[in-house]
Amino acid sequence: MPSTSGRDRASTTTPAGASCFAGGGSRRRSLRYRPGTTSRWTCRLWTSCSPTATAGWPAATHGDGLKRTQGETRMHRIDGRRLTRFMAGLCGFWLGLAGTGASAAGMTLTPANPTVSTGQTQQFTASGAITPTAVSAGGEYTCVTLPDGTGQGTGRNQVGQHGNGTVTDSSVLDPVSGLTTASHVSAGDEFACALLGGGTARCWGLGESGQRGDRSFSTFALAPIDVTGLSGATALATGYGHACALLGDGTMRCWGEDREGQLGNGTTASPGIAEPVVVVGISGATTIATGAYHTCAVVSGGTVKCWGRNGQGQLGDGTLTRSSTPVQVETGFGALSGVTAVTAGGAHTCALLADGTVRCWGENSEGQLGDGSTFSKPNGIWVTGITGAVAISAGWEHTCAVLADGTVRCWGANASGQLGDGTTNRASTSVQVRGITDAVGVTAGWWHHSCFLLADGTVKCSGTNDWGQLGNGTTTGSSVPVTMSGTGVTWTSSNPAVATVDARGHAVGVSAGTTTITATDTAGASASTTLTVRDPVPLSVVRAGAGAGSVSSNPAGISCGTDCSKPYNVGTSVTLTATPAAGSIFASWNGCDTVTGTTCTVTMNAAKVVTASFDVQRFVLTVTKAGMGRDNGSVTSSPAGISCGTDCSEAYTIGTVVTLTAAPDVLVTGWSGCDTVSGATCTVTMGSARSVTASFVGMPF
Repeated sequence: MPSTSGRDRASTTTPAGASCFAGGGSRRRSLRYRPGTTSRWTCRLWTSCSPTATAGWPAATHGDGLKRTQGETRMHRIDGRRLTRFMAGLCGFWLGLAGTGASAAGMTLTPANPTVSTGQTQQFTASGAITPTAVSAGGEYTCVTLPDGTGQGTGRNQVGQHGNGTVTDSSVLDPVSGLTTASHVSAGDEFACALLGGGTARCWGLGESGQRGDRSFSTFALAPIDVTGLSGATALATGYGHACALLGDGTMRCWGEDREGQLGNGTTASPGIAEPVVVVGISGATTIATGAYHTCAVVSGGTVKCWGRNGQGQLGDGTLTRSSTPVQVETGFGALSGVTAVTAGGAHTCALLADGTVRCWGENSEGQLGDGSTFSKPNGIWVTGITGAVAISAGWEHTCAVLADGTVRCWGANASGQLGDGTTNRASTSVQVRGITDAVGVTAGWWHHSCFLLADGTVKCSGTNDWGQLGNGTTTGSSVPVTMSGTGVTWTSSNPAVATVDARGHAVGVSAGTTTITATDTAGASASTTLTVRDPVPLSVVRAGAGAGSVSSNPAGISCGTDCSKPYNVGTSVTLTATPAAGSIFASWNGCDTVTGTTCTVTMNAAKVVTASFDVQRFVLTVTKAGMGRDNGSVTSSPAGISCGTDCSEAYTIGTVVTLTAAPDVLVTGWSGCDTVSGATCTVTMGSARSVTASFVGMPF
């Protein structure tokens, strides 16, 4: 993810008296934004219910001031920007500065200003949009990571899982307080952590087992707190009550609950260890995963090591023995190898192999191992029917995989519809998630929901939604994926009578004219381009010349012969191929963009006429004189052309009957190469190149 160094937030400050106070404390942060772009700073001002809270802001733009009514939301304009108030607590509010709808400097649409024909489609792409780059499903809430270094959460928030300073649940995304350089936000059961750009981390939410890593066991923290002593981290994973970080040198640090040895430092501790400790015996780690009470890592060579609880065989070493230090995952025939990623669920674990297959082990009471059975396995077994997998995620009792074609398949528990297949039926083999065709990521939640990140930054979720964890503004569950509000890009057409555009930026030309296609991201930034729709333009083929032949097209439509004209969509590249008839040859093209032999290519940006010329096929007849009298003899032809003497060859149209006459006839002794001979005459029919010899005797003296 890009760092904040590319976003200048220090060019303009707010009016006097508008600094941000955190929770009524004394520490201030000036609210700043870059003119002309969308700021991702969030100014949070906690204050009493005062109608003069906006004093100092431009009077002409902030309206009638903030109302005292609890729960009311009002919009205010500050120098053209939108100020949104969110009520929180008994009497107070948060202020957030959101961006305008003007185009952000870094957001562009491609292609720019295209032209299509009626009925033709055009796929638009928004680059530089502020849309989620990662999604993580926790216990009963969900977090997303944004490319500007911020994070947001939706769902249950009873212990501060959203990190927004409140304990108020929400069915739409709330911004996490104080995150500006987060590269990934990871949701545990009732706590969350963010990996920051400098290799440090911050955590928030529940902390009774030390899972925030801040050297405390306090019940909860409503805003992010630094993880003590952590640096150089490149990846982060959160479990049920513990968290781990992968460092740049391939070692690991873990913190939090350790009753089962899940921290991997050779000990067990109750309730846990509230700061990072070194995982013993791990070096060269490339990816990590935290389950409910166990942890795993892929190490160099593509093998896997796990540690912690093992009552269901989730460590994969063939035993049910708990281990507080890493043990090797086995297949029953040696160490599991060729692994590129690992994921850990409630009491099961799965590995993604380099060949796109998946192996799972551990608890299988709900079919979460995906082998068609419900028997637990202490060694890795193949997941049935999974090939071409590129990403995997294990939840409490279900598992999902993204395939290379962008579809997603899930298996295991499904009582709440978390498999996303439109049913609530448990599946011990994988089922396809409905309506997902371009996924780039998946997260299986700790309890009963799953979320899917699509290529355009849209997040869709399925499963239980009692706390709003699906993020669609409701608390109604769904067995098929629903769109999380405020994710992805919203597409609009200013003139749907000319062209429509769907939620994925796929436009369809309806009638001739122009329309403005606009994409708006989750921050309110937008970018637009003009789409021109034209009626299809005709391509006509004319055949010329003395010969005969036909012309065909690719794409199909022209077969000339009979059909020598066809309308094509604007921008279509049409290749014409000329085929001469028997006895004819192809001569030339006229009106093409490019020509290669008998093929002609045109791009249909306007009506076009192409001419294909054919000639009658011609063959050369060559006459040679031989014998002692050759210098005294001559050969002429009918039809004319040969007078040999001087001109001894001529090209004739195919099928022409040529009669050669040698003179003087008294000197002619014979012919060779003729079809028929009669004295001094020779006849040939021109079906190919021919050579004829006339022999002459010398004159007597």
